This record gives sequence, structure tokens and C-alpha cells, in this order.
Amino acid sequence: MRTLTLLVEGTQLQAEIAFEIGDTRIVVGDLLPLPWTRTISAASDLDVRLTASGKEEFGDLRCRITGDALPNPIIDYDPNPYPAVECIVSGL
Repeated sequence: MRTLTLLVEGTQLQAEIAFEIGDTRIVVGDLLPLPWTRTISAASDLDVRLTASGKEEFGDLRCRITGDALPNPIIDYDPNPYPAVECIVSGL
């Protein structure tokens, strides 16, 4: 098992956020205030995917996954209108 911290932040006020652990998709919510964070545990052989979509024309969005088994954080950034980001950690 590995512990990972999922983070979505930016100048968008809210976002649609979901994550997957292996084949299990968890939709966290449609209009969640930012910043949003959650710590999860996942088996080391499963992929973990975090996605977020901004709801406004103006403002940026960033996702980040950090954890005990990651020497460098996984980061994605989108400064475009109605931004969408995706961070993926592959199974080991």
C-alpha cells in the first residue's frame, strides 16, 4: 500500500473533481470549492488518476499528486478558459 495526497487548486473558484484507483472511479463532486485535497491509500500495483474541470471561463487550474512512493510530485496545469487537468500515477 502507498499513501497519496491528491490536490486540486487554482484561481477557478470551483471544479468538477473525480479520481480513479485501478478500475474504480470515484466522482467527488460537480461544484467543489477550491482548494480541494484528499489523502488516499492505494495498492502499489494500481494506477491512480485525478481529474478536474473548471467551470468558469476565467481562471487556471492545477492538480498535484504527492506521496511516500513518489520522489517528485505529479503535476498538471491548465491556464485556458474552462481548464481541465489530469494527473496520473502508474502502478509500480
